[in-house]
Amino acid sequence: MWNYFGPDLAFDLVKGLVAGAASLALQVLAPRTLRTLKRFRAHRFLRKSARSWFARKPAGKPDRSE
Repeated sequence: MWNYFGPDLAFDLVKGLVAGAASLALQVLAPRTLRTLKRFRAHRFLRKSARSWFARKPAGKPDRSE
């Protein structure tokens, strides 16, 4: 029994360290990623709405050439 204790403990320790590091990295990067995605979507939406705004016909008085 004791000859399996050392390798299993080492494996669990390494697995825990990797999982902990991944968790910390996710907690650090997630807010930045969400902020960047929100900023990208806002710029994309503004660019798209500006393009459609320029494509519209200008509002003016009706033509009286009838």
